[in-house]
Amino acid sequence: MHWPPLWTADVKEAFQSVVDGPVVDGNPVYTIWVLAYKLSPEFQDRQRHPLFELAQIMTSSVTVNHWIVDENLTPMRLSRQHAFRLLMHNQVNMQARGFIYVSDTNGLVFMLVATVTVQPNSVQSAVENMKITQAEK
Repeated sequence: MHWPPLWTADVKEAFQSVVDGPVVDGNPVYTIWVLAYKLSPEFQDRQRHPLFELAQIMTSSVTVNHWIVDENLTPMRLSRQHAFRLLMHNQVNMQARGFIYVSDTNGLVFMLVATVTVQPNSVQSAVENMKITQAEK
């Protein structure tokens, strides 16, 4: 059986944002990446392809380079949308924490990855309390 692609190769949004803020040892205190992929119609059906499956696939590719998973994918809400969260810590810098969030909206699945070296609780809280709005056309 030939499976259609899970998502199209066309990445809709991908950026890395280093916040103008404190720097420790020449490195930003936190960094945020957001990747969003357009799903093929078949994979937009949550009955056949639950968000959890997509979250497993997406998070498996980023849990490398000294990052250790602290807990399994946890269901949650991110701006009233169903989402999954994965918490990590860095085995080289024990203060560093990582947060991965996977959700979907409007035929897109997105992954937000945040790495934090100082005050991880405040960054985690800010991400989890953000409001996601649809861009005006």
